Amino acid sequence: MPFALACFKYVIVAVKNFRNLENDMIKLTKFNSESNKKGEFILNAEIIETIEQTPDTVITLLNGKKLIVDEKMDEVVRRVMTYRRALHKY
Repeated sequence: MPFALACFKYVIVAVKNFRNLENDMIKLTKFNSESNKKGEFILNAEIIETIEQTPDTVITLLNGKKLIVDEKMDEVVRRVMTYRRALHKY
């Protein structure tokens, strides 16, 4: 394969990955958010250490910070799995 064609192929893959940035992180809702009407935020799934249902869903990050979200634990796990599948798609 000519070098220029090989480079073009990698550029196309990079553009596809860039267009799928919305799949690179997971969207969650803050628990009882008053500062933000919707309370939505984006979380990098790579920094999640644990997810607990106590009865609220508590996400512990690698740095020790804890987040409480409206989504149930199963829903957060589903979104993380969808994210990880999207990573290995290409």
